[in-house]
Amino acid sequence: MTTTTASAFDLLEWEGVDDLPSQVLPSSPLPKPFTPTQLTKTAATAQQDLLSLLEESPLPILDQPLRSVASNLPLPLIPMQTLSLSPRMGTSFRPVPSFSSASSTASQPLTVTESSQEVKVPPVQQDPFLVPRQYQVELFRKAEAGNVIAVMDTGSGKTLVAVMLIREMLRREREAQRGPTKSKISFFIVNNVPLVFQQAAVIRANCDAEVAMLCGAMDTKKFSDDLWGETYKKVDVVVVTAQILLDLFRHGFVQMSRVNLLIFDECHHARKEHPFCCIMKEFYHVHNLDRSQRPKVFGMTASPSSDIGSKLYHTASELENLMDAKVFTVDKEEVKQFVERPLEFVVQYNPAPGYRTTKLTSALRSKCFMVPRLNPIFENVQFNLSHLGSWCVDSLWRVYVENMARKDGGIKQLPEEIRTALDVVKAWTYPAPAVDIKQMSPKVMKLIQILRVAGKSWTEDFCGIIFVQRRDTAIALCLLLQELEEFREIFRVQVLAGHSDDSDSVLKMNFQEQNDIISNFRGKAYNLLVSTSVAEEGLDIQPCNVVIRFDPVTTTISYIQSRGRARQKNSRYIMMMEYDNRGEEAALEKIQIGEKSMRDWCHSLDSERLMRKPASIDEDEGTELMDMLTPDQSYRVPSTGALLTLDSAIPLLHYYCSSLTGDEFCSLRPEFSVTANGSSGFICDLTLPPNASIRIVQSDRTSTKLMARKSAAFKACEMLHSLKALNDNLLPVVVREAIGDSPVESGPVETIEKNRVYPYTCPEIWKQDPMDTEAPITLHRCVIEMDERDVECLGGKRRFRLMCILTRQPLPNAIAPIRLYLEGAGRLVNIKSYPEPVTVKKEQLLLFQKYTLLLFQRMCRKSFECSLETMPYFVVPLCKRNTSSKLDSTLAETELDISWEDIESGQKVQPDPVPIPETEDEQALQTILALHKDPTREFFLKKIVTDYKMQDLMPPDTFQQELAAWDESLTKLRNHTKRSAADASAATSPSPDASTGNSSPSSHSASDLSAEEVATPAPTPAPRTFAAYFKWKFHVDCEDSDKILMVDRVRKMRNHLQPAVREEEAKEETGSMMVPLKACIRGTIKADVLRMAQLVPSILFSLDQALLVYEARELVGLSQIRLDYLQEAFTTSSSNRDYQYERLELLGDSFLKFSSTIRLYIVNPAKDEGQLHASRIRIISNKALLGHAMSLELYRFISSTPFHRKSWRPPHFTVDKKEWESVQKHQLSNKTLADVIEASLGAAFLSGGYNVAFQAAKALRIPFEEFTTWADFERVFLEAKATKEAAWRGEEGLSPSSSTTLSVANMAAIQEVQKVLGYEFKDPSLFFEAMTHASHIRTDAVCYQRLEFLGDAVLDFQVIRYYYEKYYDAPPGAITLIKDASVNNGILGAISLKWGLQKFLNHYSPSLIGAISRAMVSLEERASKSPTGELEKEYWVDIYMPKVLGDLVESTLGAVFVDSGFDFDLITDLFRRLLKPFLDKHVNFEGMILHPNKVLLESLQHQGCHSFKFETEAAEKVSDSEKLLKKLGLGMRSSNGSRNQDNGDPVLKCHFRIHGRTMATAVGKHMEDLRKEVSLVTLAILKREPELMTTLCTCPKRRGARHVSMLDRYRQE
Repeated sequence: MTTTTASAFDLLEWEGVDDLPSQVLPSSPLPKPFTPTQLTKTAATAQQDLLSLLEESPLPILDQPLRSVASNLPLPLIPMQTLSLSPRMGTSFRPVPSFSSASSTASQPLTVTESSQEVKVPPVQQDPFLVPRQYQVELFRKAEAGNVIAVMDTGSGKTLVAVMLIREMLRREREAQRGPTKSKISFFIVNNVPLVFQQAAVIRANCDAEVAMLCGAMDTKKFSDDLWGETYKKVDVVVVTAQILLDLFRHGFVQMSRVNLLIFDECHHARKEHPFCCIMKEFYHVHNLDRSQRPKVFGMTASPSSDIGSKLYHTASELENLMDAKVFTVDKEEVKQFVERPLEFVVQYNPAPGYRTTKLTSALRSKCFMVPRLNPIFENVQFNLSHLGSWCVDSLWRVYVENMARKDGGIKQLPEEIRTALDVVKAWTYPAPAVDIKQMSPKVMKLIQILRVAGKSWTEDFCGIIFVQRRDTAIALCLLLQELEEFREIFRVQVLAGHSDDSDSVLKMNFQEQNDIISNFRGKAYNLLVSTSVAEEGLDIQPCNVVIRFDPVTTTISYIQSRGRARQKNSRYIMMMEYDNRGEEAALEKIQIGEKSMRDWCHSLDSERLMRKPASIDEDEGTELMDMLTPDQSYRVPSTGALLTLDSAIPLLHYYCSSLTGDEFCSLRPEFSVTANGSSGFICDLTLPPNASIRIVQSDRTSTKLMARKSAAFKACEMLHSLKALNDNLLPVVVREAIGDSPVESGPVETIEKNRVYPYTCPEIWKQDPMDTEAPITLHRCVIEMDERDVECLGGKRRFRLMCILTRQPLPNAIAPIRLYLEGAGRLVNIKSYPEPVTVKKEQLLLFQKYTLLLFQRMCRKSFECSLETMPYFVVPLCKRNTSSKLDSTLAETELDISWEDIESGQKVQPDPVPIPETEDEQALQTILALHKDPTREFFLKKIVTDYKMQDLMPPDTFQQELAAWDESLTKLRNHTKRSAADASAATSPSPDASTGNSSPSSHSASDLSAEEVATPAPTPAPRTFAAYFKWKFHVDCEDSDKILMVDRVRKMRNHLQPAVREEEAKEETGSMMVPLKACIRGTIKADVLRMAQLVPSILFSLDQALLVYEARELVGLSQIRLDYLQEAFTTSSSNRDYQYERLELLGDSFLKFSSTIRLYIVNPAKDEGQLHASRIRIISNKALLGHAMSLELYRFISSTPFHRKSWRPPHFTVDKKEWESVQKHQLSNKTLADVIEASLGAAFLSGGYNVAFQAAKALRIPFEEFTTWADFERVFLEAKATKEAAWRGEEGLSPSSSTTLSVANMAAIQEVQKVLGYEFKDPSLFFEAMTHASHIRTDAVCYQRLEFLGDAVLDFQVIRYYYEKYYDAPPGAITLIKDASVNNGILGAISLKWGLQKFLNHYSPSLIGAISRAMVSLEERASKSPTGELEKEYWVDIYMPKVLGDLVESTLGAVFVDSGFDFDLITDLFRRLLKPFLDKHVNFEGMILHPNKVLLESLQHQGCHSFKFETEAAEKVSDSEKLLKKLGLGMRSSNGSRNQDNGDPVLKCHFRIHGRTMATAVGKHMEDLRKEVSLVTLAILKREPELMTTLCTCPKRRGARHVSMLDRYRQE
């Protein structure tokens, strides 16, 4: 559309001049009723009139110019005389003047007699215009034959068709009355009360039926069977509200079998619990009502639904099913001849400035603030102040208060507060309205401006409606327009509103008052209504020439119906919108798209259901009778009863094609080609899109072209259902629907909580029958040893004795080494099971039992008990010590003997008082020391100190910490002594003898001293000798010859399965201390035994987990998987191990997607990409995997709890009197169970490649029932291909080679690609399939989408596997990030251009050619600007790459994979040759460019914000000219017509909001690009305004919380 400068604007195909820099643009091409000369003259006159008008009463200018314009409306106007509102409003208005006799006759008011409440309706003369039009006759014939839903614009004559149908049913009923049948009546059902009287009058005026009226306003409580018996005899038609009829049915007064016709006015209301819907569901669709007893149904609506896209079809289909009818509509070109369509405009206005509270409001607030009934009014006033302005608010106060006073009775009965308010509003002086920003909002001023131009333009017969949302808004505008002096001779204004259930509603109209106003409006007593939504629907409102939407329209149906009120010739429909209000703009765009979707769907109906002009039907001349004689043909699905007919086949086929996967470069629709078959009829060749399940269908020979189309579509739908492309409800199998089904592949899954407590059992090897201890017992040895390299790393300072676990059954040899953490590093402990058992007697068993219990008690500092018969294992030391030799099977039996000496010494409860040897030898270093006075404090002997004697002074530098602690204790003791002396009444204590060196031996604080210590005199400083220090520290008197020992504290047992916290490690490293030999005794256990014993609980805990996984491996059938990998797969992050399943889950998830895709591709050759995707989701979804995990009971073997010495419970042991539970509990989420399945697949792949992983998938019940091994993929595929070719050869009579004949050009193309790929195709047709776009129109072409679906999974797994191996320590989140950077449209498009695949693309899309060309030019420009002339890093990031280019790479990989017989090694080699070098060069963690979406979201999370989101909605394309006008601040276009592909494609609108505030909005076709654009804009805003988040975000911040991205964490590590 072309536009001019800011002075160019048109509301009536004239060029007008506006006084403001703004513009209103028409939404459709303008009619041209004038000659060029007339147009020029008229335009000049209009410009002058408009300028003079605006100069006479200019609008004030705010801080910025108003953004909308008044309209130059050359519309006829009648000199206005204002009319009164209803006196019930409690406000005085000017009386209604008298009119001419003609006018009075035409508008006789409706009256109601107070005594009988009988409604007197004036007679309605038959309108001469109610002569049936051609499309009305055709629609009537359809309604005669079956049930019909008529979808027609307001004013197109739906009611006349209903009247014609009533006439026909009346004729049939009168003929039937000649027989013995019972009489039947017709019901005309409406949605609101005024329509009862309106439609009854129309029926009476146009047929001779006896009409009765029923609505809630009448006395319907007196109904009885006798009354209805008389009604059936006397009445032909009952016009009734829906709720009343529903009540009649429910109470049994009316039976469906006694009804011959149901007419539903505005039948789009039939949804959910609406009475329309209840009538049909409860009384029409009942099993005991025979179809012959059901009445005919006729529905009327302007739009069957407000939905858009594919949902519209479902909604309309639901309406058809509910009404047991078919939608019929009329071609818009046909309706144009009879119904005037208004031009639509959007007029913009400035946002309201901040208004101060009016003086009247302040006065009322000060005097009546505590009146509860006035609180809602104060809220309404606040809204109306910004919405309308101060004058309207003050005027409304009088209406509010007088309305309240009227309801409360007379003045004497009024409460004091209400009487005070009434006195205030009555005494107030109300100024005359002035068009000024101080009194009126910009919105009201803009309305006045529009009405000024309308009043100047129309000189007679003006008729208009202003639609508002609120009753008080309607009253205020009516009052204002009546009071404006300039409008008194132009507009006769009245308000129209509906009935309200709110007792305090400011304006309620009963049906009689509404009828009065409508009648007077039709009779021109009023020419301008200010109405709520009640005037939108159904009411017979006078056609208007101006309809103004003062408040925004809310629904598509409301939009269509309110616009339908402007049906005068050259009428205008004006929508007011706040300038730059994105919410209102988006709502309007969505509504208009909804209307367009509805119209597109209606006009996609076959010609039988789309009424057209006879001249437009390109069908067979004179063959209509032949078509009508064609026998009915139908196809019913037995399981659901879904029915396919010739009439429904074509729409269903269109819907199926629209559900196929496509892009912006293709149009997916069926193509019908009808040819004459000699003189005997016609044949239709139907061609479906390349990605459809079938391509070509030929119809039977028919007598007409239309029947040929229907026949072809019918056969195609039958075939699609047989191929499962249509489900049993005869609807396309779409992704959302498929996911919701219970898949056959996965089986039903019980719905459970997201987190659930599951049983967790101990290994079965510990669950054995009690042993007979009286006879010799055979036990099996499992030796625990520290790895040789780790022993060497410890420097010989930490020697660990070999320990042995004696079990009743041999442990498996597959137990992997256990990693334990000692001194800040991981150390491996080997578990070796020996086949040769040992035989022991009961006495020895008792020693083993006691030693094990005491060992556990020493380690955990808890009491352990277990009967000898149920002991699962015994832990004992061996004679062989772990020095430098590695434990293997060649060790002599004597070296593996049990150390009975250590077992016997370990039985002692108290330490041995034998002195320690004074020489530092092997025996001394293996001794555990304990203190005389506290045997529980144990030490490892580190060395015997020979550098110092007892009487030597302690060097301050060497013993700084010890001396500091000593000084601190003496200081506390001295201070305490001084305080005690000051308070005591006794004499001052004598000073201690300094020579004795006596000082308090206590190391406690003064507050902890005993009574004797408090009484001890404060010591004087003594020499700091070792003897004095030990006297203070250990309470011993040491001789000079006594030895000083350096020891390490034996610390509490801890969890060695995870790295220790830093503080604990630091204490352990600095834990050496000095003790005197005189203070020590020997412990009951050797040092090397104790060191290993401290590790035993952690080892046994890990051993239990390994044994459980071993059992799971054997039970499920995963024996080919390495046990250590499988143990990692069964370990959750909550177990706090140094390994967990998350990395394996990432690898396994990708393999599951990869292998499942291969299977679906092979076994579903007829499914398109969307259906394959839906099937894959059902297989790999968490719901399906959860079902497999539950059926295999994997929850029994998952490790989810960390080791802790306080909670460790060996099997069958009683700990601190707490009995052991055979079945323990742990909590797992549904996702955890599903993840374990995927992690197991990852472990299988690492263990043995794709073959082992495939067998593991089968064992885990992933559906691969058609295949035994990986090699079966090729076998099954070739068998299916041969079967398909044989069937095709039989049908077509062609040889397989005829479809693969290659031209010279094709051979050259494939050779070039083979050179790039380094692979030679066995079946060249696969390559050409990989290069065929959905826009290709050749009938023998197959779209690449299936191969692209397969190639996507191939590429995904290869990339995941590559990065899994390359970054072996990267967390799964980091791998996902770099994978996303390596597999996206941008990088795949760059690879496609690098390979030159675009040269071989087969398509028929001019826009695709341009898109690829622009991408190539962008890359060339990028390379020319590079210093090296090469493209570096992620050069594709900010270049738009059409998705088609990336699809070519994936489809090519898929073609190679299929052609190679699904050879995994070959496709891996191709990836490493072609893709790996490219990824290594351009993608890495250091230089990876994160997507703006990721940066934005992590930035907000870093700041502690959680309330942000992307929002998407349907929008309409904005042309370049409209974008320019928007930037200039001119108008906004409103579109209501059809548009071509280049100027009106449906597009999307994306918003990013933070705490409800819209930060950025983008409009376009690609959601990914839109999100990127709004993310970039939002990031720029946040960078420019760093303080914005502090005021915008109100999320509670956790103290010290800081979000760090996964990539940043990995970079830091």
